[in-house]
Amino acid sequence: MVKEIRLRRSVRKYSDKVISDEDILEIIHAACMAPSALNQQPWAFKVVSDKETKDLVGKSFLTTHFAKNASHIILFLMDKRHFRIESMAPLDVSSAITMALLEAQSKGIGSCWCGVYPSKGRMKKCQEIFKIEGSRYIPFGIVTFGYPEKEDAFYEAKREFEGRILK
Repeated sequence: MVKEIRLRRSVRKYSDKVISDEDILEIIHAACMAPSALNQQPWAFKVVSDKETKDLVGKSFLTTHFAKNASHIILFLMDKRHFRIESMAPLDVSSAITMALLEAQSKGIGSCWCGVYPSKGRMKKCQEIFKIEGSRYIPFGIVTFGYPEKEDAFYEAKREFEGRILK
């Protein structure tokens, strides 16, 4: 198994170190390598690093209070223009987020995925915060990125799989 898969953790405490634009682009590129139904690739991204937006994200949702300390936030969106099978788009974007999380972890960058879709209230709030106009893009997930505050942020957790394999 790939080391990044075993060591990936949700990181919510970040240092002051800023992620380079190059690393952010590589994280997005990894997300774009995700598999998708009929190769529809229904994802789009909104990247923010300004303090005002990060603070607003941190205050707007119960589960994102730590966002203000992230180096960057990427809002993952579903792009309706690329829907061939609309019902598969959430699965495709979930896969893209997973690829981004693994790429970040491989670079020593912490991340945490905060769900947005299918909550209409959270989706509407994201459209306001991230200034997403029109109905082409559907907010799907907020992912915070930053270098972990602690050096031991990445570790292998015990995950049971026995008993989950049906006979």
